[in-house]
Amino acid sequence: MAEEDELERERDKCNDEFERLLRGEECDESDEHLARSVLPVRFTLQDNRTLLFRQRPQLNGTADDLGFDLWRAATVMGHLLEKWWKDGSIGFGQEEPSAPAPPMLLRDHRTVVELGCGLGVVGCVCGALMETGHVYLTDLAHVCPRAQKNADINQPLCSAKIHVTPLAWGVPCAGLLKESGGIDLVVGADVVSQVYDPVPLVHTLMELSARHVLILGERHDGQSQICFNDLCKEAMGEGYWIQMSYFENLFLVEMRKRA
Repeated sequence: MAEEDELERERDKCNDEFERLLRGEECDESDEHLARSVLPVRFTLQDNRTLLFRQRPQLNGTADDLGFDLWRAATVMGHLLEKWWKDGSIGFGQEEPSAPAPPMLLRDHRTVVELGCGLGVVGCVCGALMETGHVYLTDLAHVCPRAQKNADINQPLCSAKIHVTPLAWGVPCAGLLKESGGIDLVVGADVVSQVYDPVPLVHTLMELSARHVLILGERHDGQSQICFNDLCKEAMGEGYWIQMSYFENLFLVEMRKRA
């Protein structure tokens, strides 16, 4: 109870902080990765619960700055997850009629991993929708402090327990696999682009061996997602049904483990 009260106070503090920021007032944070310009982000669920996230704009536009602001794909994926929870369908593109793996429902999943979580929006949305279970927000170590702040702020609205753990793609993740006891769903928003090498990402997906994978992103250069999809099919095609769908300038790679 004391821990819940502390989290609720932290959430109230963050809400007040956001209101000050919206009024243009200054706000300082002590952590070196949180101390730069903090901008308020709200994600409102269909049931009117509001998730709160701290972000800061990119400073230099370098790879080291990625993960500290909200990208459009994360917001879109959050709303797709809500639709999936409510309707039982992701509703993105057309599914192949001959898909050998059956559709999966978000409510069937109990352990979720978000890759390249950044602010943790997608993972926190999962945690808010799920009725129980665990969500692991993962990213590079220097990004995790902000993700942890956001996880703490939103935990009172999440029935699933939110964890934050560093994870670099291509590096063995035995610790995460042991702690989670097996993974049902892996999600990632804007983790495929010309900025990232897709090979380590595919290696991590292979090691995690989740029942279901959803990777959403923007078609930045028109080739990155094709390369990623081809690599997934080459490395994992025997064990997974894999489909890539398009909607406007977005793409979704969905993978379902074969029975």
